[in-house]
Amino acid sequence: MKKNNIKILAFAMTLCVSTTLSACATNTADTQQANKVTSSSLVSEEQAYDSSDTSSSNFTAEAYENDEVISSEEQAKAEENRRNEIAEQYSAYEPYGMTYDKEKDRFFYDGQTVRYFKDQVNAEHANSFFFDDGVVDVEPIKDTNGTLTGLKQSSDADFKIRTEKQEEIKWYDRRLWEVKESVFISYSSKDSKIVEKIVAMLKEAGISYWKAPEMIPAGSNYAREIPRAIAQCQVFLLVISTYSQESIWVEKEIDCAINDRKTIVPLKLTGDDLSGMFRFYLNNVQTISYAENPAEALRLTRERLNTLLSLPADVSAEQKKADKPEKQEQPKPAGRQKRPVQEGLAPHLKQAMRRNALKMNKTPVVCENCGGELTM
Repeated sequence: MKKNNIKILAFAMTLCVSTTLSACATNTADTQQANKVTSSSLVSEEQAYDSSDTSSSNFTAEAYENDEVISSEEQAKAEENRRNEIAEQYSAYEPYGMTYDKEKDRFFYDGQTVRYFKDQVNAEHANSFFFDDGVVDVEPIKDTNGTLTGLKQSSDADFKIRTEKQEEIKWYDRRLWEVKESVFISYSSKDSKIVEKIVAMLKEAGISYWKAPEMIPAGSNYAREIPRAIAQCQVFLLVISTYSQESIWVEKEIDCAINDRKTIVPLKLTGDDLSGMFRFYLNNVQTISYAENPAEALRLTRERLNTLLSLPADVSAEQKKADKPEKQEQPKPAGRQKRPVQEGLAPHLKQAMRRNALKMNKTPVVCENCGGELTM
């Protein structure tokens, strides 16, 4: 249905996660997504802008996969560990003037905040980062053997080139989130095999979709991206199973969908009864049963999604029928009918009422030639 949007989505996501990453750093709470610190495998200069995979983001992804809730203490500890790893990883550059401030989560060179840095340590490993709020770019100086001998500030020309590249990446990033995905898939990771079949059906139908965790940008925050994806979707596809009914993440996603008044399409994988919470959420919502006939269930799901997506994004078929009931055709009166004059009124009041009625119907009450009042 929206194949062009899917291509744009795929291209933008390729920019974000095109390499396998090891240790890296990013300020997940206070900085923008473009602010990256990364130690990556074969990272090109362009990829240094948008390549990251942090300890804290991995921690969140693992919690999502295992359906665990992360406490604020655990998040703080993960962030502390991340910054300690960065400090150790980049300590080799301190003798040459570039230091890492763990409190600010920023690098400094000659007292100025560093925006861009990349050091290709060897053929398979590079240290690199990019922070939007930096004011200087720094480059390593190496001898003929590739040994680090110092650091230098990049020229103004190189700084400008990198700025232009970053603006291009930002454009793609904005375009990525402007793409309004048709379907948000809410499910338990323990049902991934069946969800893969659902995804294959959506792709075959040309229906764009959003699904965690692969569509979470590298280094981003699950708690930020999932609500935004739900808000942008047109239909909320809820995959119901024993696992999803016990999932805290699925519960939060349903809350978001209901709060955003999204149309929910429930696909029930098992014959188990719904829990009390799900019965409350899905009261009077037609559920598609997958257990009895999987192929037929996927066909019905596809059919229902196509029907819903043919309507405006915020109006489902049921909602449209309820909100806009069919109007009864009223027979048109034959000719103009005069409004009945109430009996018992004084003659001058009757005259005024007739005069006003004629004015409302745009009937002339004054002669266009002489200006005299016409007889009524």
